[in-house]
Amino acid sequence: MGGRPILSTLYFFGPFCWRIAGTWAGDGDYARPLAFMGIQRVVSEIICTPFQLYGDFWVEEKHGFNKKTMLLFIKDKLLGLGLTAAIGAPILCAVNWLIKWGGANFHLWLWGFTVLMTFGMIVIYPNLIAPLFNKFQVLRDRELRNKINALAEQLKFPLCEVYEMDGSKRSSHSNAYFYGFWRWKRIVIFDTLLHLPHDQILAVLGVLGSTLWMKYYGD
Repeated sequence: MGGRPILSTLYFFGPFCWRIAGTWAGDGDYARPLAFMGIQRVVSEIICTPFQLYGDFWVEEKHGFNKKTMLLFIKDKLLGLGLTAAIGAPILCAVNWLIKWGGANFHLWLWGFTVLMTFGMIVIYPNLIAPLFNKFQVLRDRELRNKINALAEQLKFPLCEVYEMDGSKRSSHSNAYFYGFWRWKRIVIFDTLLHLPHDQILAVLGVLGSTLWMKYYGD
């Protein structure tokens, strides 16, 4: 449940935060937007955190899925806030600068910047951000790895490597996903999925076939 989408529906919330940011940071081109972003994030966390605690430590716990400790919950929260500040603040400053520098065509520069950041995050997130939250290693089950490579070859999926992730430190839910550019795609399998028979794991990864559908038939 996201607090900011909810708050954005309250027409008075944005102007209120902007006025508070102006009181604290003045009318600077960068200080006020940064303060505005910070205020929104803090209020969002205040609203969302109780719902997240309820979801993790009541709903998920009740059904036997939650493996997260309160210490890990707090660590994730603090790490998320730190990353928001470290990544979000420079991006916000860059956007503000582009709007001023770009003149009447600032929207074109913003579009280019957005495209660049989108592709950049595809590289940055799995290599630098995700490892801060989870441990990744090459899939140790060699037989399963060979079967996955064979499936990828059959589906003409450009697979580079298969990783396993310690998803069990937070939840007993099972999942798998892939990421990457063009011919450098990687598959990540939650360790909670690895206790299943190989044919069932391959059935989950059969979704890779959707890439063929998108390639030949589009949307």
